[in-house]
Amino acid sequence: MQNAIEYLRKNDLGKASFYLLRSNEKTKKSFIESLSTFNHNRKAKKLAKEKSFIGWAKDFVETERSWQPYFEQALFNYVVTADLKSAIELNRKISCV
Repeated sequence: MQNAIEYLRKNDLGKASFYLLRSNEKTKKSFIESLSTFNHNRKAKKLAKEKSFIGWAKDFVETERSWQPYFEQALFNYVVTADLKSAIELNRKISCV
């Protein structure tokens, strides 16, 4: 990444955003991380049962296999709904849980 930043600087190409992929290493989660994961999964199951829920954004991306982990990570919390009104209503429901 440092080389990319230097390249941009050296060639006066402006700014860029970099997205780093989290490691897939299976490390033991802390108790707090486990609770957070449990809470996230519970909310995700609840969302998926809603009428206006169409799917998870990551599931609509078609890309080369090597890029899939980036989209999975970047879009794993994003939902596709029928319309904006439905998205706002789902957000309210889940935020209150």
